[in-house]
Amino acid sequence: MKNFLELHYWKKEKDEIEIEHFFDVEEVLIPLDFKEKYTIYKQKNDYIHMGEVVAKDINNFPIFSSVAGTFIEIIEKNYKKDKKIKYIKIKVDIKNKKNNFKKRKNYENLTKKEFLKILKDYGIIDFNKKNTPVYKKFMKLKDDKIKHFIINGLETEPYLNGNNIVIYEKIKELKIIINFIIKLFKLENIIIIIENNKELSNFFKIHFDKSVIIKRVPKLYPLHKENLLIKYLFKKKYSRDLTKHKILMLNILCVLDIYNAVVENKPVIEKIVSVNGKGIEKPSILLVPIGMKIKDILEYCFYYNNKCKQIVINSLMDGEAIYNIELPVLRETKAIIALDEKETEKIKSYKCINCGRCVEVCPMNLVPLKFLDLSVKDVESIKKYNFDKCISCGSCQYICPTNQPLRETIYYLKKKLEEIDE
Repeated sequence: MKNFLELHYWKKEKDEIEIEHFFDVEEVLIPLDFKEKYTIYKQKNDYIHMGEVVAKDINNFPIFSSVAGTFIEIIEKNYKKDKKIKYIKIKVDIKNKKNNFKKRKNYENLTKKEFLKILKDYGIIDFNKKNTPVYKKFMKLKDDKIKHFIINGLETEPYLNGNNIVIYEKIKELKIIINFIIKLFKLENIIIIIENNKELSNFFKIHFDKSVIIKRVPKLYPLHKENLLIKYLFKKKYSRDLTKHKILMLNILCVLDIYNAVVENKPVIEKIVSVNGKGIEKPSILLVPIGMKIKDILEYCFYYNNKCKQIVINSLMDGEAIYNIELPVLRETKAIIALDEKETEKIKSYKCINCGRCVEVCPMNLVPLKFLDLSVKDVESIKKYNFDKCISCGSCQYICPTNQPLRETIYYLKKKLEEIDE
């Protein structure tokens, strides 16, 4: 397919790996809002219960403690080279690690209003698109008929296989909440997107009736991105806000979070994280508390301290390298990838040969090589080359034979433009 990449995949199959609940930790760092606009409800030496609200962000969205323990202090660390974030440090009460959440009674009888309140109060976020609170997506559609309800279970990136494992291990939970949402909103067009895997497709069909369409799509990068996937499915472009077209798309991990909130009465305090890479001896998919240090996770997976040269968060293609493994798992963390020396070997850059490969693979039909000459002050050129449509997928950098600093340039320009907007 034009404008997409077929990448090499290093993944463990479902019979080789399963989700492990890893909770062996002495302290956690609960991340606060990047923009430092939040209200903290606890103070030093306060005892905090698992699942208790410790702060709210500027939008009054809750931040929960993932453990029971004592509020130690607020600290600040560089999450990226150019971005700091504050955390609440909590010393874990090792005698109180139990999950005390009680299942919600009669959840089947919830009204739409009650359902939306749960989504908001329990901190459900869809990380596929700008960390959007899910209740806002539903709010836009609550009075309209949802034309298409799409669940995105697709992963097209190297080293990531968490979605497939979740499908196999959590199919019962997924079935319960999907059927609940179908009934509550009287949905008719339900599509579950998975990779082109016949076994996985048949597994789904065993658990869902024919009213739920299981759609297999090619494992091409970056087809998992929301608007690209919609364009592939319906053969036409839609605006970025899919709710304007009465389309609701949720990532499959987000759907599982909704199950936990609605049925298990449990807020978002844990994350399913894929841990992989050639710098790891034991590739794993772990269920960990938000705020657990990346160092603790790497040590549990036996990472090669001398062999591992770089840690990348979330994606090999469009993720970000971190240089401090004392940093914690955030709400949006989905993967930790440990790369060895060969994978991080620096390739010399040469003069652009105008081969046009970056144009061929750009899923947004842009001309990435033109970005190298852009300036944040040159508003006209930014508009001319549609820079705002760039989705930072990294395909242009991956394919470039002369190793032009495309991804670095795109990151810099977007950061500067965000600062101007603020």
